[in-house]
Amino acid sequence: MKLANLQRAHLRAWVQGAFRLATVLVIGTVVVAQGAASITVETIGQRLSDPSASARRTFILGLADLSDEDLTDPARTFATRRLLRMYRQDPDPGTHSAIRWLLGHDRQGERRRALDWGQAEALSRIERDLAGRSGAERDWFVTSTGQTMTVVRGPVEFIMGSPPDEAGRTPDEARHRVRIPRSFAIATTEVTVAQFQQFLDANPEVKAQHTRLDNPGQIAEALQRLSPDDDGPRTMMTWYEAAMYCNWLSRQEGLPESEGGYPTGFHEIVDGMVLPDDHLHRLGYRLPTEAEWEYAARAGASTARFYGESQNGLDQFAWYAKNPIRRKGDAPDPADPRRTWPVGQLKPNGLGLFDVYGNVWEWVHDRARDYSTGVARVDTEDPVLVVSDAVARTRRGGSFPYGADVMRSAHRGGASRQTYFPSQRRDTVGFRIARTIVDAHEAP
Repeated sequence: MKLANLQRAHLRAWVQGAFRLATVLVIGTVVVAQGAASITVETIGQRLSDPSASARRTFILGLADLSDEDLTDPARTFATRRLLRMYRQDPDPGTHSAIRWLLGHDRQGERRRALDWGQAEALSRIERDLAGRSGAERDWFVTSTGQTMTVVRGPVEFIMGSPPDEAGRTPDEARHRVRIPRSFAIATTEVTVAQFQQFLDANPEVKAQHTRLDNPGQIAEALQRLSPDDDGPRTMMTWYEAAMYCNWLSRQEGLPESEGGYPTGFHEIVDGMVLPDDHLHRLGYRLPTEAEWEYAARAGASTARFYGESQNGLDQFAWYAKNPIRRKGDAPDPADPRRTWPVGQLKPNGLGLFDVYGNVWEWVHDRARDYSTGVARVDTEDPVLVVSDAVARTRRGGSFPYGADVMRSAHRGGASRQTYFPSQRRDTVGFRIARTIVDAHEAP
């Protein structure tokens, strides 16, 4: 039996009840069985009603391995309707993102999926309808500008960093207990080319500054070559410009200026700026702290990656050096320059975050700090409030040209080497947004 057919047989047997969830090896992959019948309406209904959010997510992600022959027309129609209803109502952010991944994409890079569910526009209509509405009954919400946010209800504690024997570990990853004393929300995707362009178009003074380089075509050339899709991650912005975007988004959401996490005026977000001493208590949009980023990336896991220790299976979740799906027309050369891909084409983690490994590095809020002592700490405002071009900020998550050793939850992007400064632009660095929520039950 061919591998693809064998995998589909695995899934059919599992969803029909031949195997328990404990047999799942990697998200969406199940154990061997053969000869199972097509998946029925009854089976789909049972699996999508499972009280375990993890079981629902696994089933939904596994549906991507099916082809037309595995689903009768009534079963596919039923599944589509049920999943669209769940996309609006299911409180679990991981389930929400799993549905977006299954129904909203017909390809991964240039590789077409076996089954195109064709529901991208239906999902977008639901998102537009939910934009700006209260998410009190859900652990996710949609901003008025259309970005989906996962809610983490705090306070939470976890072990940040990596054990000494973790493959790829660097010295700046000392394990230490961290308490995040607040509820917060973090975007499920990196900020896209289109979203950042909307900000630039609305703010001509920032746009003029953003494009004022020694080589005026540098940004355009880098974006066309490495991030050519409107729904791909935006790169080539400074840390300051990412902070400006956050302030602008807060205004779009109707939040008062007093809730901004950064100085109010764009002209104030520069070298030497001083952060408000209570900025992590304010409700405006901002970059995630390192601790928030790592907590959300881990999604409850203590392993090197949110799905386990091994590099095996990483290409299901990350665009990185060994997952270089090339563009049409590119030379069949494994050394071809890599590129970014549209956000959300690969599988999300359990908290619903896409592309936490690979695609692009992500600016985070913090300056590069030394945690080598391993002392437990509380993730609150840094006493050093000045942001300076002379002091590096931190990036997280890895990027498309990097290897698997970087694609780990604890990797700090060379924080100890002090190499990424807030005024620098890199064609491999973007960002995702976050914000503090005083009462997570009233988000947004």
